[in-house]
Amino acid sequence: MKRYFVILLLLVSLLVLAVRITVFHINDTHGHAWPFTDSAGNIIGGFSTVATMIDAERKVNPHVLFLHAGDINTGVPESDLLNALPDIFVLNRMKLDAVAVGNHEFDKPREVLFKQISWAKFPFLSANIYKDGKPFFTPYIIKNIGGVRVAIVGFTTEHTKILEGPNSEDLEFKNVIEVAKTLIPEIRKQADIVIALTHLGVGQGYSELYTTADQLAQQVSGIYLIIDGHSHTNLTQPIV
Repeated sequence: MKRYFVILLLLVSLLVLAVRITVFHINDTHGHAWPFTDSAGNIIGGFSTVATMIDAERKVNPHVLFLHAGDINTGVPESDLLNALPDIFVLNRMKLDAVAVGNHEFDKPREVLFKQISWAKFPFLSANIYKDGKPFFTPYIIKNIGGVRVAIVGFTTEHTKILEGPNSEDLEFKNVIEVAKTLIPEIRKQADIVIALTHLGVGQGYSELYTTADQLAQQVSGIYLIIDGHSHTNLTQPIV
């Protein structure tokens, strides 16, 4: 994976029942709580920049979602040495609503992951990771935002089993499409809107082996919005 992160911050307004819900999202932050300078000399990212944008919106609209599409871990020594505690501390202060479980969440031993989950005031979501026949993480949550029931369901790339073998060998990474086709209709009975918060990647070369976000969009109905990470794809416009 690249040692820098590409921040994909998309402002999405969903008009449902006359309620304007604004969704902010980031992905693949890889320990970069601080801004960094890329090879061209541009200052990139930083949680303070994101927080400023979110706070400005919250002042004029209370109906805000803030989501992370996975890979909080691995990339900056200050974060790595502290097991991403600085990142999680700041994301707590920013009132993150949920994070998708990324493959780099398995870079360290399981007890570190459990510690991170205990530090977080937000859930780690994945509906397709199983252990002993049961979901290993919280599959989805439903939030009531201005009277609108918004479901957020997480999915993690099946490639994690290969990428993070030693720390994921006792887990089953089920096919995302198969899980989604069963789960989404059940969630739709409980929610007005379904958002898939995924760590799958977009249009990668291994798409025939592992599910990508565009495949999820094409093959599973009932999802209103997919927020994705993993492939570090720089999308300046949403794919509709």
